Amino acid sequence: MDSDTRDVWQEDGEWWTNYPPPAGFDGAEEGEYEDGEEYRRSLSAEEQAVVDSLLAEERAAGRAFGEAQRLAHFFGIAADGAEPALAPPSEPPSRPAD
Repeated sequence: MDSDTRDVWQEDGEWWTNYPPPAGFDGAEEGEYEDGEEYRRSLSAEEQAVVDSLLAEERAAGRAFGEAQRLAHFFGIAADGAEPALAPPSEPPSRPAD
């Protein structure tokens, strides 16, 4: 079997694919599936739900990563909550008595 050359992409805010349409598909289509490279269609409601879910997971993972970086940068807190080896002191050093 040849490698899959079909794709899913976003163009001007709309999601498109060149996979064959599911049974009963009533979305936007350009060309006929049998036309090969000239064919594209909008996603079905079920396909769009999958794409939306994947995008939400990516955004959540990116936000969690950014939050871990923020905590490490400003507070010296490692992602696992442990103090890093070179953590800033919790209190300023004491000055010698005069």
